[in-house]
Amino acid sequence: MKRHSSLSILLLASVVFVPACTAAAERGASSLSNVSNVSGSDSATSESGLCGSQLNLGLVRDTTWTGEFGSNHSDSNVGYTLLGQGFFQARTADSLPGIVSKWVTAHPDATIVSAADFGAAPDGTRLLWVWLTDGKNNLNQELVRRGVCQKEAMAIPAGLKPLVTPAQYAAFESELPRLEKLAKEERLGVWK
Repeated sequence: MKRHSSLSILLLASVVFVPACTAAAERGASSLSNVSNVSGSDSATSESGLCGSQLNLGLVRDTTWTGEFGSNHSDSNVGYTLLGQGFFQARTADSLPGIVSKWVTAHPDATIVSAADFGAAPDGTRLLWVWLTDGKNNLNQELVRRGVCQKEAMAIPAGLKPLVTPAQYAAFESELPRLEKLAKEERLGVWK
């Protein structure tokens, strides 16, 4: 299991910023379905100026992932994290980078859904908590199922406004207890 040091937090934060708005705007900012459909709207910008506080931020194939952090080189001002609450200090299994890498390779057309915005850093860069979804496949839920992290790492961070609807978040969250129970029973990842 790992926890990030302060230095690794700064290093990761400095290299994980991604292109959300440009890519989504170029693709017409299509809406998604099920828990992926975060608004039903096709508007290209949100109150924060990010495309899609409530939209598909693009496709996985347009991003690079290093463990739980993602970047898209067309916009260096936004970074992605797959973990929500406590993302830098969440207990994670050493298998996290490999599982993420295999999943994004197997699902290049998966969509990136903005679930919460951690806000702007002093330099103007932003970090978004995102879900990666491909039909009924959701990488965030898969991380809990494989014991890569506890279900609490998939909670909306305290004090942040969700960018998904309450119904979408409830549908996402409702599966987590069952998935974590299976991981515990099978002694996977952090449950070994």
